[in-house]
Amino acid sequence: MAQYEKRFAGDFSDTVNRIDKYVMSYGGQVQSAGRFSQNFGAVRTCMLVYDKYYLRNRSRSSLSVLVTDDGNGCITVAAVGSGGGSGIFFSTSYGSEENFVSAVARAVEEKNF
Repeated sequence: MAQYEKRFAGDFSDTVNRIDKYVMSYGGQVQSAGRFSQNFGAVRTCMLVYDKYYLRNRSRSSLSVLVTDDGNGCITVAAVGSGGGSGIFFSTSYGSEENFVSAVARAVEEKNF
């Protein structure tokens, strides 16, 4: 399992769209597995879920991304990659989870929010 979290001032819709675009273009067999948005008063949330097949270890990894806006322009992005291992007793992912999560980190870090 790999994780990434970042808080910053920014635009909620721009952040969600940028992450979605970047992850979907992040090489190979990436598929969107779902998207769910919910507002709680001024607080906005969006959950993005992706799936990617990795040939090198013949397995699939999932990437879950939660983007929240606290209502005051403070954006939080939390990403968790999992499921990239192969094997019954020992999970050898060869870095697939970290690789998948790095797409979110790059989408956030490469833009001056």
